[in-house]
Amino acid sequence: MLGADEVVNPAEMPILVKHVMDRFPADAELVLQCALESERFRSLCEDYALALEASRRLESLERPIVERRIADYRALMNDLEQEIQRTLQTRRQSP
Repeated sequence: MLGADEVVNPAEMPILVKHVMDRFPADAELVLQCALESERFRSLCEDYALALEASRRLESLERPIVERRIADYRALMNDLEQEIQRTLQTRRQSP
């Protein structure tokens, strides 16, 4: 995760927010703009990417023991998606 004093390189931004842009393709430009302007939003995007990657790794194991962890990651991703959607909605409504 980026620290509060770190500068964001706009060229690297699509890498940081790719999964969120994939999840919300109609809002891809708005996602990128929010990520450039908001450390909090970048953090949401990074958390979402980490949860997605962990969920995918666990799903590939296909063992019953990991089913609970997969469910936990899916719930986390759902919560993050809702927060991202609220941020995008607020952003759409502001000038």
